[in-house]
Amino acid sequence: MGPIGLDPENEPDKNESLKLEDGTPQNFYITGYLEPQKWVDQEEIIDSFIDEKNKINNDSETNESKVDFTEVDDTDSKIISGKTISAPSSMGVSTVLSNLNETLHIESNWGEYNYHSADKIWKREQITNNFSLDSSQMNNLLIAGKMYQEIDGTGIFYHIRLSELSGEYHLTCRLVNKRQLNSDSNKIDRGQATIFQTKLDIQYNSFKDARYDSRIVTDLTTAILYHDSKVYARGHNVGVDWSPNGQKIWTEWIPEFEVRRMEQSKELQDLIPEMNLLIDPNKYHEGINRLTSVIDEYEKWNNKITQWYNSKGKKALTEEMYTYFPEHIQDITLNISRMRDGLNLITNSDDAKFAFRYANEAILLAAECPASTIDEFKWRPFQICFILLNLSGLLWDEKESKLSDRDIIDLAWFPTGGGKTEAYFGLIATLGFYRERKQVDNRGDERSSVHCIMRYTLRLLTLNQGERATRLITGMNIVARKYDIRKDPFKVGMWIGSGASPNTLSEAQSILNEMIKTGGPPQKGSTPLQLDRCPWCNEDISNPNQWKIENKKLLGFCSNNECEYHS
Repeated sequence: MGPIGLDPENEPDKNESLKLEDGTPQNFYITGYLEPQKWVDQEEIIDSFIDEKNKINNDSETNESKVDFTEVDDTDSKIISGKTISAPSSMGVSTVLSNLNETLHIESNWGEYNYHSADKIWKREQITNNFSLDSSQMNNLLIAGKMYQEIDGTGIFYHIRLSELSGEYHLTCRLVNKRQLNSDSNKIDRGQATIFQTKLDIQYNSFKDARYDSRIVTDLTTAILYHDSKVYARGHNVGVDWSPNGQKIWTEWIPEFEVRRMEQSKELQDLIPEMNLLIDPNKYHEGINRLTSVIDEYEKWNNKITQWYNSKGKKALTEEMYTYFPEHIQDITLNISRMRDGLNLITNSDDAKFAFRYANEAILLAAECPASTIDEFKWRPFQICFILLNLSGLLWDEKESKLSDRDIIDLAWFPTGGGKTEAYFGLIATLGFYRERKQVDNRGDERSSVHCIMRYTLRLLTLNQGERATRLITGMNIVARKYDIRKDPFKVGMWIGSGASPNTLSEAQSILNEMIKTGGPPQKGSTPLQLDRCPWCNEDISNPNQWKIENKKLLGFCSNNECEYHS
């Protein structure tokens, strides 16, 4: 967007020079500029501004102190909008005012680049303009409906519209490049007539929420969650931002927003039992009691929300939100019931209790293995709640099981790094041990059943999650051997297609031979070695001599004598 150069104070150089050979600043900066109007039949209509340029006083004495409030004749009007999304000729903001008793302050900033043909340099000039409308002028603007104000005879205009709706005042302010170019104008002329790094700042003491009601009610859940937030402006051809107190709004061609890290409540986290309380049979009852207290807190929160709805909801919410709100309360109540069903299952059923305890031990082993970066693993509130929520539908053959839960899809919606993987790993491990307990997969041969499929859309994510899944399965097999359940009953596979891995053992052997011979990676990219480092101890396992095909299997080993994959 620019300016790309820096001045001696390391600020954007507002007097920069660009040497662009045969190009123009539009070729150099991809956004942030307004070109002169060049209307076409298919032009996108951004808003309903009326172009009354024939009625604007073009007298040479026109300046900021002369405000033209133009009466509008819609029979002789033409829609004003940006030229295109990629190269607009106007940009602006819409907002809502609670009254017209104050002064509206507008500041516009932009840069113009003048071409110096002798040295083929575009020299930037900074333009800043301040414009104000006092209370009297604001009321006159309300009567007129709109106004147009040229900025110092530059051909750049403020287009301002004001209307009243339900006791509120809707204001739109736009910066429009109305410079005229000859039909035979060249790219140099257009570059010099274009304004760059455009920005509008507007100050007023009583901006209000500027969202469209029609947009909010299309997603009532989001509307309820953010009913007390404020959106003080909407952008036209540009992004917007505003001060926290809602007294200043401005345009942003490249808007940014800091998404804060989500953290669990410390009070709720303190209720989560340590892993040994969910593993040790002598302490298991204490762990169950702690989980009960977590669900109790969720129910208390639901009761608090219900009380707020009954006492304050009608005033705080729109009619549509108020009518829809009970559905959320019903969903929360259902989730509480499902979590209690899951808790009863791992309390009263020996098979479910067996599966849950062993799953927790496997999860702990995987989380604290040498290759992992997690220390002192403990369930986060949403993770253990997600597991409890799904147990009564997942473990099908128990008194407390509810097959109707299998018709429900539960989505773990959480930011990256929040712990979603461990949440569903907990379910995978519990289901694996449960199926083993029920002898579902023990056929007396090496055939395996698939009880979980994980699908990822990105290759790198697939590899990362494949490593983590391998650690989980390793932990599950360690637990299975420890308690003499069955030797290594759990397996994990990865399907990524022939572009990345060979489809046959003979092809895999050929690639291994090539890698051993050349001492480098295969030429075509497809490789049987999908893991460069051991998923359990993080030792290098990329040496093809550590892999071999034996008994119709591709086998690898880790060189670390203490690793689970050493032999």
